[in-house]
Amino acid sequence: MTNYQFSVWANGIELDLFDDEEVLVSNNVTGLFDVDKLPSDFTREITIPGSKRNNAFFQHAYDIDVDFPFLFQESQKVECYIDISGYLLTQGYLQLNKINLVDNRVESYDISLYGSVSNFSRDLRNNNLTDLTSLDAYNHTASYDNIVDSWNGTLFSGDIVYPLADYGKGYFYQSSAEPGQYGIDNYRNSLNVQDFKPAIRVKAVVDSIFEQFGYTYTSSFFNEGFIDDMYVICNNNRQFAEFDAIDLEGYGLVKISPTSGSTTDITLNTGSLTLLEFDNTENDPSYFMNANAKYDNQRITGLNGNIKLNFTVSGSTTGSLTGYPELEVKMVRVSDSYEVPIDVDEINKYLRETYSQLTNIGDKTYTLEETWTTGAYLITAAEWQWKAKFTYTGTDDWNITIAKDGNVESYIEVTDYKNGADYRVMEIPQNMPFGENGITCLDFIKALQKKFNLVITPDRQNYNNFKIETFNDWYKGGTVKDLTQFIRTDKPINVIPANNLAVNEIEFSDTLGKDYLARNFNDFENRPYGSSFYLDNENRFSQGKIDVKPITAASPLRYIPGTGEVGGSTAPTAYAKSITYNNSSTTICNDGRFVGTAFTTSASALAYGDVLYWDSALTSPLTGYAVVRDNSNGNLFLLDTFTGQIIATIGNC
Repeated sequence: MTNYQFSVWANGIELDLFDDEEVLVSNNVTGLFDVDKLPSDFTREITIPGSKRNNAFFQHAYDIDVDFPFLFQESQKVECYIDISGYLLTQGYLQLNKINLVDNRVESYDISLYGSVSNFSRDLRNNNLTDLTSLDAYNHTASYDNIVDSWNGTLFSGDIVYPLADYGKGYFYQSSAEPGQYGIDNYRNSLNVQDFKPAIRVKAVVDSIFEQFGYTYTSSFFNEGFIDDMYVICNNNRQFAEFDAIDLEGYGLVKISPTSGSTTDITLNTGSLTLLEFDNTENDPSYFMNANAKYDNQRITGLNGNIKLNFTVSGSTTGSLTGYPELEVKMVRVSDSYEVPIDVDEINKYLRETYSQLTNIGDKTYTLEETWTTGAYLITAAEWQWKAKFTYTGTDDWNITIAKDGNVESYIEVTDYKNGADYRVMEIPQNMPFGENGITCLDFIKALQKKFNLVITPDRQNYNNFKIETFNDWYKGGTVKDLTQFIRTDKPINVIPANNLAVNEIEFSDTLGKDYLARNFNDFENRPYGSSFYLDNENRFSQGKIDVKPITAASPLRYIPGTGEVGGSTAPTAYAKSITYNNSSTTICNDGRFVGTAFTTSASALAYGDVLYWDSALTSPLTGYAVVRDNSNGNLFLLDTFTGQIIATIGNC
C-alpha cells in the first residue's frame, strides 16, 4: 500500500506505532463461508514502540516495583479497532504478548490484534451447547399440560415443542401388534411424560449464543417463515431426558428372584394373598428394594414389567365337572393392604387351554413368563409387595407351589417406571445435544452457516454486531470501492480468472448420524441421508471437489406401524354406559369414551383440587371410583377415590 495513514485505537486511545510498521491485508470470498477462518477479519501480530503514551496505556507492566494502580493484565481483552486513512478495517480486541526491554527501558511491545470474528469464534469454541446458561430462560416443568401446550404453540410462544419421537422403544400401534404385544394406543404401553423430549427452535439457540457472549446480530435470513419450523431436539443420546439428582435410565427399575434354600416352596391358597418373598435382588440401581421384598416407591406412578413364575400344580378336577386354576398377582400396599391387580392374562390363558377337559393331572410344573402392568391404576409413594393367590373353576383339590424344591427360575421385574419425570424441572441447557465429546457453540453456528450458505461479517458501524445473510443477498448488496490509492503499482500484481478457480464437483451432506435409522438408510442407499451431489460438465477447465458438510447429523423419519397414510380418526363405537349409585342406574355417557367400572356406597367427601367437583347427578362421592367434573370446561373424569388419582378421562358428555 502507499499513501495511507495506518492507526490502531484501543479503549479510545490512539497508540504510537513505528513508522515502518507493515500490516498485510488480504481478502478471499470463499472464506466468508467459515466463521472460524474468516480472512476478511484477521489476527495480526505487530510491534509498537515503548513510547510515553504506550507505557502509560500498558500501565508500566514492565516495572515489577509498580503495584498501584493495578498493572495491565496480560490476559485482559481490550477493545480496539484498526483504521486506514479513514477506512475502518476491523474491530476486535488487543492482547499484550511480550515486553521488550533494553537497559531496563521498554524498547517495544509485541501485541496481537484480533478481529471481532476471531474474538467471536474464540469465545464460542470454548463453550458447548450444554454450557449455554442463557437457555435457562426456557426451563419449565415436565408435565402433560406443558407437552400439550407445546403442540398448540403456546409453550414459550412456540420456541419449545415436544415432538413424538422414538428414542429406542420401537413405537407401534395396537393394530400392528403381534399376539401378546401392545401398542402405544393401549394402556399397557401408553406414552408418558418421560417418553417425550423437548425440541427448541434453532433461532432461539442462535439468540442465546449471541446473548451469552455479549454479541448481537442483524439478519433478514432469521426472519424467514421457514426458520420458525426448524428445531433442535434436546437429545443427549440417552433414552430419557436428563434431570438433576435422578437417572431415569434406571429409576425405579428392579429385578428380584428367589434364593435357593431360602425363599422357595411358596405355597399359594385361595382364601388370601401369599407374599412372593423373592429376596434375591438382581437389579436395583436406584435402591428401591427393602427387606422382605418391599418395593419402596418414591412417587405416584404406573409400572410395567415382566414376571416369570416356575410353579407346580397338583390335584385334579372331580366328579362330572372339569376345571382349571387361575393365578391372581397383585401389588399390595404394606401400610393398609390396598391392592393393585397385575395382569397375568397370558399365563392364565395357557392354564385354561392346558387343563381344559382334563380330570386327573397329578403333579405338573410350569415355567411361564409374560409382561405385566398396573394398567389404569397408579401406585402411591409407599412400600409395596407382590403377592399371589389362585382361583379355580369346577370342583377340585388344586395345590399350587411357586419355586418348589429350591427352583430359582422365577423373577419379578419392573422395566418401565412410567411417571418418573412428571413435575420435575426440565432444564434445557443440560439436555442440549452433546455428541461424543461435546458440540461447541462455534460448531453449531458453523453448521448453520454451511447448511444455508450464509455469510457472516462484522458490522463496521456497531461494535460486536454481525450481519448474517445468505450469499446471494450479500453479493447483491455489494458496492464498488476505489482502492487505487492503497495499491503499490511498483510491485507485481497477479490476477487469476475466477473461472480457473472453480471446482466441478460439489457434494452437500450432513454428518452421518449414529442412530439406527440413519445408519440403516446409509447401508441400503449407499449414501448418508440428506446428501446431494452436483457435477459441472460444462466448464472444461474446472476441477476438484468441495464437500459442504456441517457437523450436524440428519435422520429420516420412521413410519410407526399401524398408523394411517392419511390423517383422520375413527369415531368411537356409540353405546350407553351406566353407573350404579344408591342402587339406581344412571347413564352418564353414550359415545364410548367411558372407561372403567364404578362401585357405590356412602363415603366421606374426597378433596381433589380447586376445580374438580362431584358430578351434578351424584350427591356424594363413590367408594372405589368417582365421577367428577372440571367446572372450567365441563369435562368428566373417573377418579380412584382411594388414591385421589385420575385414572380415566370420560370427556364432555
